[in-house]
Amino acid sequence: WVNSLLPFKSVFRGARFESLPYAELEVRTIAENFEKATVVIGREASERKFKEGAQNYRFIHLATHNITDDKQPMYSKIILAQTDDKNEDGFLQTYEVYNLRLNAELVVLSGCNTGLGRLSRGEGLIGVTRAFLYAGAPSLVVSLWPVNDESTAELMKYFYRNLKADMAKNQ
Repeated sequence: WVNSLLPFKSVFRGARFESLPYAELEVRTIAENFEKATVVIGREASERKFKEGAQNYRFIHLATHNITDDKQPMYSKIILAQTDDKNEDGFLQTYEVYNLRLNAELVVLSGCNTGLGRLSRGEGLIGVTRAFLYAGAPSLVVSLWPVNDESTAELMKYFYRNLKADMAKNQ
């Protein structure tokens, strides 16, 4: 048995990351398209919770910030909730994604520049996208530029509505 959707919207302590006021609306709206959806938002959207549960979902949707490290792409990271867990820092780093075993048919990284990485001769693009492919996700939706929070929420609403209507992921 596999749940349908795991949408994450995180919150990180500190003022380093701009607020994403439409991200919660985004994940709640797309969850309405699925019979079995587990919405994880705010402080609940922890690194540990993601690592322990991600393998149980057909679709994974992360609506949060991303930091791309062009010099050391294995340290590019997705920002999740910072908790009191001493073993997790709230950053899902590329090298950690490589260690996951996902069963998802689609991972959506809904944030700025989530498809970027370092172009390496003979290897291609190294970054978080490649890590999710390696972890077992055959399809990803990522961005190659900064995205507007409100517009992205609207785009994702229609994307998942079309997905539910059996439209192909690439349409």
